[in-house]
Amino acid sequence: MKLWLLKNIARFLSSQEMIHNIKRIDDNLLKVELKEKIFYFDMTKGNSGIFLASNPLIGAKKYSAPFDVFLSKFCTRAKIISANIDGNNRILKLECDQNGTYKNTRFIIEFEFTGKHTNVILLDEKNIILEALRHINSDRSSREVRVGEFLKPLDQRDFMLTEDIKDLSDEELFAELRDFYSQNLNKKLKIKKEIITTQILKKIKKLELLLHELPKEDELYQKAQTLSHNATILLANLREIKNFASKVRVKDFSGSYVDIALPKEIRTPQEGVNIMFKEAKKLTKKAKNTHIQVQNLSDKIDFLRQEDVYIQNIQNLQDLVILEPKKQNRKSSPKYEIIFIEGVKVSIGRNKAENQSLLKEAKADDIWLHIRDVPSSHMIIHCGKGKVYDEVIHKAGEILVGINSIQTGNFSVDYTRRRFVKIIEGSNVIYAKHQTFHYKK
Repeated sequence: MKLWLLKNIARFLSSQEMIHNIKRIDDNLLKVELKEKIFYFDMTKGNSGIFLASNPLIGAKKYSAPFDVFLSKFCTRAKIISANIDGNNRILKLECDQNGTYKNTRFIIEFEFTGKHTNVILLDEKNIILEALRHINSDRSSREVRVGEFLKPLDQRDFMLTEDIKDLSDEELFAELRDFYSQNLNKKLKIKKEIITTQILKKIKKLELLLHELPKEDELYQKAQTLSHNATILLANLREIKNFASKVRVKDFSGSYVDIALPKEIRTPQEGVNIMFKEAKKLTKKAKNTHIQVQNLSDKIDFLRQEDVYIQNIQNLQDLVILEPKKQNRKSSPKYEIIFIEGVKVSIGRNKAENQSLLKEAKADDIWLHIRDVPSSHMIIHCGKGKVYDEVIHKAGEILVGINSIQTGNFSVDYTRRRFVKIIEGSNVIYAKHQTFHYKK
């Protein structure tokens, strides 16, 4: 972060009356909401900076560490007293007042864009550390960052300023911060997309292998027919077959001798015949359902391919973070496509069977979403009776439109509580008391 640009940011912030809110939306990314602007502070070590985004960014996780609790406590509707730069150091210091119920609390929040020690530190008016994004011990730096300790001032950088000092207007400043975002975005987007695409392609390859290994319908019917026919022949020759036999030669219905193998570890011929008839019924049933399995696997593959297309068109890094596959328990694979928006779990049906299962398992107060008048995935926001903000629902609907195989155009996503959705047949439903978001794709 250039010092002259940081000074212009401090000048702008000092003209603002209040911080509406500060919260983390990624591990090292803070969203700073003012009355009319939203700034993003990227506190990544060695690559920190402040930017403006063309569209509001929303995170995948909801952070509740002590640092985040203090951010919420002090920086929600906090009055800005002053905004300054610490001499020649790339440190932005905001002095603020938090109006409590019984008293006003003066505090300082420092954003330190200082290379490997980049940090965000909350201090009281005596410079005692209340909390920090990163706690730093003496074994890592001579300037410790520990809760309850006094924060030593950082030694001033002794250097000749070679960069031109520019006093920017507000619009010029905003243009610089948007440009900073776009310059850094493309590289990060490319890396993240490559990671996610690789993971998706692995899933597709695994599903394609399962699809290839599925037994063919006609083969299953043929096996079932053969088993049933042989069991019938054995039934007609039961008296001639000894107990514990594993293979017999008997006459078929045309009078010819045939060799028939019996199931392993049977005691009597009748037991073997029963097992063969039972297995024939299983194979017949499996053959009837093979096309359903093929369709389910094919739908999952199509879903993943469409998701990959959607990912390639995303221009918002945080949306990629939301869609990035999460680590799963190896013992149990997820029933549905699962994402998290602001820490809220969202499930998406990838085929007809998953849509049906999702509808049945959702709780009455969960939020159901579907694209109006378009055959597509059902989506459930697992919130129960908890409050879900419109921005979370809107982002969920945007993703729902994006990952379904839909042509470009205008689309409407209806949403309502699951209790107001009635299943008619399969995954076909009617619903009431819904609201709608509109999207353009």
